[in-house]
Amino acid sequence: EGDETNPNPMPLAGNDDHVVDKIANAPHQLKGKVDFGSQRHFYMEPQSTTVYPEEDQCYRVETSTQNPSGMQQVVAAVLKKSQHAVNVTMKRGGGGFGGKLTRCNVNAGAAAVAAHKHGMAVQVVNDRNTDFRTVGGRNATVGEYSVGFDDEGNLLAVDVAFHCIMGGQLGGDSMGECTMALLWSDGAYHVPSFRALAYMYLSNTPTSTSVRAPGVPFSVMLMEMVVEHVAHELGKPVSWIQQRNMVKDNQMTPYGQVLKNVTLPRIWQTLHANAHVLRRKDAAVLFNSNNRWKKRGVAVTPVKYGITNSGLKYGAQVSICSGDGSVLVTHGGCEVGQGIDTKAAQMAAYVFGIPIKKIKVQATSTGLIPNSDATGGSSTSESVARSVQAACQTLKKRLDGVKMESKENASLSWEELVAKAHEGGVQLFAGEQPHVVAPPNQVFDYFVYAAACSEVEVDILTGEINLVRTDIMYDCGKSFNPAVDIGQIEGA
Repeated sequence: EGDETNPNPMPLAGNDDHVVDKIANAPHQLKGKVDFGSQRHFYMEPQSTTVYPEEDQCYRVETSTQNPSGMQQVVAAVLKKSQHAVNVTMKRGGGGFGGKLTRCNVNAGAAAVAAHKHGMAVQVVNDRNTDFRTVGGRNATVGEYSVGFDDEGNLLAVDVAFHCIMGGQLGGDSMGECTMALLWSDGAYHVPSFRALAYMYLSNTPTSTSVRAPGVPFSVMLMEMVVEHVAHELGKPVSWIQQRNMVKDNQMTPYGQVLKNVTLPRIWQTLHANAHVLRRKDAAVLFNSNNRWKKRGVAVTPVKYGITNSGLKYGAQVSICSGDGSVLVTHGGCEVGQGIDTKAAQMAAYVFGIPIKKIKVQATSTGLIPNSDATGGSSTSESVARSVQAACQTLKKRLDGVKMESKENASLSWEELVAKAHEGGVQLFAGEQPHVVAPPNQVFDYFVYAAACSEVEVDILTGEINLVRTDIMYDCGKSFNPAVDIGQIEGA
């Protein structure tokens, strides 16, 4: 139970204020409601932080976090120290999924106070039950929709509302679910008249926090419910309604961004062919006719996912050791199982043209790369790779200058070239943080398109669900590391 705390709901920029009238004037109208419930993080490693007192009243914080700079600020404030007295480091974390954006600060603050009080290292680690109780999880949300459509299944106007339980307070990453739910509320469909609103409620539960793809699962599901409801009302296949309304090139989103290079229609057709969707739907009908207490269904879902890199701040420093040409890379992202360190090393190896075994990625550290943004949003690996690339290109330009000094230098091996550059006083370390500004009227830098087909079996007596098979087709451009990217898709 919760009380409405914001009678003026959060709107999606670009909402059509006449959507109610347009729904009323459409040939057909429908309404519906979906209760999405909540979710909890089940990362392998619960919240864990160790704080070490060091000389000059400084503190080293070893932690599992997605936001070292944010934790640095919190610990400094708790101890009433300057930020430079707190160095937050993290080599890797056992998963995050949004649960370690801010909730990790509770453990860090407690460990810091105890370490300061007793002058010794203190570690605070949650057991799993404590983690579940305190972290908050995804906002429990009820979604409502009204839709107006014609005889052919064209969506003419859609009005959606999200009623989100925020927990004990508003603000911080508890708002992320609502904000992203609004931005993704059109799903993978083009609707001429659209409105989305988010209502926020306080409750006597821990404050909610981001969970993987905050707000997106229930916003996408709500639009799929709209499509299925329309299909059922008209007696048409769901895929018929999906295809008629799927986004295409040069259409505009509700928030005013023109879509370019939309690959979704091609993905949709290819997935249907490769996954044998029609054949499996027929097989599911046959299965259901022969089984009284177990039933199967096959569904295909399109995805349009916005990616933003503009304005993000993830610096990187690259250092080359003169003795053997080995390379140290430090960056502002956090390795939480998504393979960001692997991609950073690959980028350095690619720019320098050397084996990846010569590259080592050091632990993330606010003492080396300060002021980084939190890791999340499916954009940090790309942003970090860009910073590493820029730093490596700066160094390569210096080394190319040494090469051009003589014919002998041009034929030097990598190790010899590095030694020669050091001998000549060339600086063999560089730090970069490219800053990209988004074009006006553009919420996202680009969109990722995908589609998934899932075959699910339900035990009618027990409610047990068995995922029989899932096929996913995903346009990730030119993959930097297909093995890592496939692992991320499967893990999601």
